[in-house]
Amino acid sequence: MFFPFSLSFITVSCFFFSHHKLQPLLFTLLKNGFHHFQLDTHKNFPNSRL
Repeated sequence: MFFPFSLSFITVSCFFFSHHKLQPLLFTLLKNGFHHFQLDTHKNFPNSRL
């Protein structure tokens, strides 16, 4: 049950990543998500320097 779902998910992901119009959007979403992750890490660990 899990394998066909993951296989279809990978296929859909590859289709979206190959689509040139959605590439900058996905890149921006990933970049924003990483930025928010950094902010959360700084909030949780104020003494750390990332």
